[in-house]
Amino acid sequence: MDYQAIKQRITVEMVIDALGIKITKQDNPDQLRAKCPRCTSSNNRALSMNTERNLFTCFANKPNARGDVIALTAHVRGTGQKEAAEWLLEHFPAAGGKAHSAERNSSKGCAGKPHRYAA
Repeated sequence: MDYQAIKQRITVEMVIDALGIKITKQDNPDQLRAKCPRCTSSNNRALSMNTERNLFTCFANKPNARGDVIALTAHVRGTGQKEAAEWLLEHFPAAGGKAHSAERNSSKGCAGKPHRYAA
């Protein structure tokens, strides 16, 4: 399995949409915040995702969970890295093809729709 290709071709925005994470705040164009769907924290900004760097940090528990799209998927789904990478490949079969660079630099999700902001 080519982990590097997965990390290059699957964006944080794509993972947010696939995992059903509801964005609660956008600190700036590259920084999204949400309540972590896995952690028990009531903080609706605990999960921080950087769309420019394609990284995340969960501040809900110590030590902070952090990493790339594979680590984000593993954290939210409660699996290991290998299972998370397999899940991503199942949900994004085109990850073996072209990169989704146009989506990465827009304020829209992978389906061309705006991110889902919680009311």
